Amino acid sequence: MKEEKTEKFLWKLFTFIGVVFLIIGLGVLIMPFTIKNKVETTGVISSINYKYDESSRKEDMPDVRVSYIVDGQEYETALSYYSSTFYEGKQLKIYYDQNNPQKIHAKAESSLAYIFLGLGAVFAGIGGSGIVIKSKKQKQINYLKANGNLITADYIETKINAHYSVNGKHPYNIYCRWIDPNNTKEYLLKSKNLWENPENIISEKNITEFPVYMDKNNTDSYIIDTSIIEEKNN
Repeated sequence: MKEEKTEKFLWKLFTFIGVVFLIIGLGVLIMPFTIKNKVETTGVISSINYKYDESSRKEDMPDVRVSYIVDGQEYETALSYYSSTFYEGKQLKIYYDQNNPQKIHAKAESSLAYIFLGLGAVFAGIGGSGIVIKSKKQKQINYLKANGNLITADYIETKINAHYSVNGKHPYNIYCRWIDPNNTKEYLLKSKNLWENPENIISEKNITEFPVYMDKNNTDSYIIDTSIIEEKNN
C-alpha cells in the first residue's frame, strides 16, 4: 500500500537526517582537538557578506570573517558557521593553531555542536525505533505463522485508529473475539493497521471470523490473518 511505503520511507528519512546531524555535531565538537597547539584569544567579526544564489533563488550561508591579533600581526579568517546574533564588531572567543594562526575554531561552535547532536539523537531515535519496531513485528509474524497455534476468532467490528496517521490518513483495525476452550476466558483481539477500510469486503464476502496465529505460551502474542482483505484491496 502507498501509506505503508510512505511510512517506511519516513522512518529511513528520519534515520538518515539524524545520522547526518550526529556526524555534523561530532565533527564540530571534536574540531578543537584537531588543533594541536591551540591558543585562546578574542576575535572581532570584521565583515558579514550575504550571498544570493540566483539558480536556487535562496540566500547562501553568509560569509563571516573574524579578525584577531597573533604576536602583533593581524589575521582575518572565515568562520565555518553563522548565527543570527552575529553583527560586525561583535567579539568572539576563538582558538587558533599556534603553528598555523589562520586555522581557527570559535568556542560558540561547541554550543552549535550540541544542538546538532540533540537534533540528531531525536531524529535518529524516531526513525531507528520505527525501523526496529517494524522489523520486530515482521519477525513476530513469521514466528507465529511457523510455530503458533492456528485458531479462529469471531469478527466484531472495524474501527479507525485515530491515534496514528500517515499523510493525514488514519488506518483501520478490525476487532475479533476469541473464547479459550480450555478455560472459557474471552479475549478481544486487534489486527494490525489496515490502510483501506475493510468493511465493504467483509460485508461482500460475508466474513464472520478470521484465522489467528497465537503463541502457544502467550495469548498476548498473536497476529490476525487479514490476507483475505489485503488481497482484495491490492
